[in-house]
Amino acid sequence: MSLFRRRVTDAEWRFQTVLDIVRDFDKASFKRFMDGIEDAYAGWDKVLRAPTKDEKENKDINDTEDLLETGKGVR
Repeated sequence: MSLFRRRVTDAEWRFQTVLDIVRDFDKASFKRFMDGIEDAYAGWDKVLRAPTKDEKENKDINDTEDLLETGKGVR
């Protein structure tokens, strides 16, 4: 054990965890795994970007305020 041991970052720890999972996969299994990860990330991203009920209800108000702030649509 070294006196000046480098601290492992969260990203490095997660990367090592993924490597431990996929180390023994063949190419087809690895491709299916990566497709699943990409689909899961795309779904999660879509959920995070979905407008809330409040945002939907106030969309017209917010759009009008944006137009007034930028001066567009004002004659």
